[in-house]
Amino acid sequence: SPDGDALGSSLALCQYLQRQGKKAEVMVPNSFPYFLKWMEGAEKILIYEHNSAAGRHHLEQADLIFSLDYNILKRVGDIGPVIAASPAQKVLIDHHPYPDTLFDVTVS
Repeated sequence: SPDGDALGSSLALCQYLQRQGKKAEVMVPNSFPYFLKWMEGAEKILIYEHNSAAGRHHLEQADLIFSLDYNILKRVGDIGPVIAASPAQKVLIDHHPYPDTLFDVTVS
């Protein structure tokens, strides 16, 4: 379940990219706590476990995937293999030790 760090950083990056004229969305693997729904943009978050077909489609079509606040794909459950298989460039921004090596750019 995504925490406040993950949601806040993801929503902030998404809003920044959108203001730069980019198409951007936030996707999380599963539902997040109700007390985080106050965040601007939270109502637009795609929850992968609720709509995996749309999630797969977005990841397959993406040019760039940002992964924020997790260091290894197995932490995001069923969405992990879909991210790994995506032809998109992958960027990891995180503070946990021992990040996965599949990312094209890692800031950790």
